[in-house]
Order: sequence, then structure tokens, then C-alpha cells
Amino acid sequence: MKNVILDVDTGIDDAIALIMAIKSKEFNIIGITTVMGNVTAGQAAINTTKVLKLINEGDIPVIIGEERPLAGNVSQTTHSQGSSFEVLDYVDASACKIHKGGAVDFLIDSIISHKESGVTLILTAPLTNIALAIKKAPYIKEYIKEAVIMGGANECSGNITPHAEFNFYKDPEAANIVLNSGINITLITLDVTNKVIVTGGDIENIGDVNLKNFVKESTKPLMDRYERRFGIRGCFMHDPLTVAYAIDRGFINTKKVKIHVISEETQFKGRVICEDDVRSPVSISTGVDEDKFKNLFRTYMNS
Repeated sequence: MKNVILDVDTGIDDAIALIMAIKSKEFNIIGITTVMGNVTAGQAAINTTKVLKLINEGDIPVIIGEERPLAGNVSQTTHSQGSSFEVLDYVDASACKIHKGGAVDFLIDSIISHKESGVTLILTAPLTNIALAIKKAPYIKEYIKEAVIMGGANECSGNITPHAEFNFYKDPEAANIVLNSGINITLITLDVTNKVIVTGGDIENIGDVNLKNFVKESTKPLMDRYERRFGIRGCFMHDPLTVAYAIDRGFINTKKVKIHVISEETQFKGRVICEDDVRSPVSISTGVDEDKFKNLFRTYMNS
């Protein structure tokens, strides 16, 4: 069983990703760290504890991380994936433990304490926490088995600007540190996540009533928006695809690349520049089997 740390900015798709990760029973989840992104790191921690309480997993440690990117000011750009947690207002997560301001040290300490077996990182948010951990303790890279990252738009448009995916736009400096760290990385980009849409019918197949109601109500604003924009009643599953890939490699194709993220404050901020390189430790997603993902979604949401 893989030792896993998840780093999140818990909005809606992070929440579904967390549920899949936990219910899959494939991971030994050491902890969940939060970072500014969809919402503040503090709010992401609150959202995370409510999700954990919803599925009766409130003992997993949640650690608040960075509230600012490595350089520049906090972007005022908001993201629709951060909304709609009002549906969990009834959940009392007060008994869950939230550890304040220690995500970087938690990452370092946890990676070192599991150095014999190694740690897998699943990163579905801006990469600020792990970038700072690498800067502070570069030796931890040796003990990270791999990092599976949701970020970037290679051969498609971005989802926050025409050129950039949200997570990389929020902290491109951090993205460059992590992507060029030498760690074995698989990058799950919008090129594949934009090709997988979960519909109302998929959600209706969730057996647990409370879980189904949460997913249905929280994704409704997203479905409304996507229906207006694309004429399809459904929503993209960016972060759940990333978790699913960490479980099962069989539904996403990848290739090896060198990668750079534009960090300058221009219209191209957050854009990825890729060059094929079979020697690189970084792989980028190129294709996806939607049906296989949906099978995983159904399996783990009902486990």
C-alpha cells in the first residue's frame, strides 16, 4: 500500500478526489495539507474536514499550509471549484484536528519518517507547499517515490486565462521548482481532464444517499456553467482524474518531456512550454480513456 500525502485547495473537485482516494483503500494516507488556491488554505482545511467527516474518516490529519505564492501578490482570481460547500453546513467537523501553519514542516518530517518505503505525493493545487519543502530540505527528493500533479495546459487552452491552467497560474514559480526538481512526476493536464465529463447520471449511480446528495448539490453550479458554455450537462473531473491515475495507470497515456512554466507577469503567465525528452523524469498526459475512468469513479464512490 502506497504511503500518500495529498496537497489540496479543497473546492468541489478536490473534495471528490479526496473521497475517491480514501474510499479506494489503495493508500496509507499520512495526511492532507492545504494551500491557497480555490479558497484560502484555512478555508480549504475547513472544507477538507467536512468532507472527511461526511465519509467518517475524521482521524486523518489536516495541516494548513501557505496562504501566498512564492513571488508576487495573492491573485484575486477566484475559481468556481471553490464554491458550493454550503451543502455541508450541517456537518459538524469540530472534532477533526486542524494543524495550523505547518504544512511545509509536515511534508518534510513525514517524507523523512517514511524514507524506507517512500512517499507518493498527490498534488491537486498550486505547488507552493511542496516547492517550499524542497527549498528548505532538498534531501527529501530522494525519498519521494513519485508526484502525481494536476496542472498545466499543453496543447489546449487554459481554464483561468487563454494560456494557463489555474494551479500553475496561481504559483508558476513553485511549479518550476517542483517540475525541475528531478522527482519522478506525472503531470495530469487539462489536455485530458477536459475530455472527461461526469454527468448527473453518473452521480445518480452513487449508492450512499448523503454522498450522492453532496456530489449532486455541490456540482450543480458547475454543471449549470458548463451547460451554458458547452451545451453539455456535466462537469470536468480534474482532480479526481489525478487521484485515479495514482491508483491505476491504465487509462491515461503519457510522454516524457522537459517542461518550463512562464512566471513573468504577462498574458502568458502560467503557460507551459514542453519539449520531448525521453530521459526526463517528468511525464505529461496525452490521452485518456473516459470509460475506464468512469468505471473507477463508480467503483470507488460506491466502495
